[in-house]
Amino acid sequence: MHTFIITSTLITNQSQYTFLERFEQTLNTIHSIRQKVPGAFIILIDNSPTILPSYCEVGLRSAVDLFENLREYENVCLPKSQGETRIIRYAFDMLKRIGLQEGRIFKISGRYKLSDTFNINDYDGAKNQYVFLARQFQGGSWCFPTRLWSFDSTIFEHAYDFYRRNEESLRITGQDIEHAAFNNIDFTKLVEFMKIHVEGNIAPTKEWICE
Repeated sequence: MHTFIITSTLITNQSQYTFLERFEQTLNTIHSIRQKVPGAFIILIDNSPTILPSYCEVGLRSAVDLFENLREYENVCLPKSQGETRIIRYAFDMLKRIGLQEGRIFKISGRYKLSDTFNINDYDGAKNQYVFLARQFQGGSWCFPTRLWSFDSTIFEHAYDFYRRNEESLRITGQDIEHAAFNNIDFTKLVEFMKIHVEGNIAPTKEWICE
């Protein structure tokens, strides 16, 4: 079984899409995973700063295997990179609690979806390794795009420590998660794909991306 962690902020003031559009896009994220990776265990964690409408929460709970709203547990009004990192650390803790650490574990940003060309078999050669989209040079230094990345569950504890260090980097340096990931990754456990087959629209600009 493979696991997908969907990071989500359905209610935000940093998007050109309405709440309903973001909700539909998130359902498309889930549908694409169900279609391309049948049997995957899907966790969706949302850190919207205000309460989600009941119909939205009911719809999401019925579409995924596990849904959590972090607003119920803590103050989640954090900058984007810090909020995403907090979600991932929370998801890792959840996987530990339920004892689900098998197959490959993916992180995908909500509203993006697996493209028609995504093939789970492409990851067969990445045992005991992370997979990121090939590094990019942005803002004067290297980074890893983080819309979709993954790791083999055999290195779960290593990945847990990797994101602990990412969270610390964000707190100390203020850098974004993409640059923190590049600075903290263990390159001996890394495979870089030239294409990871994820697509969607960037919220602030509506620009379509296909990576």
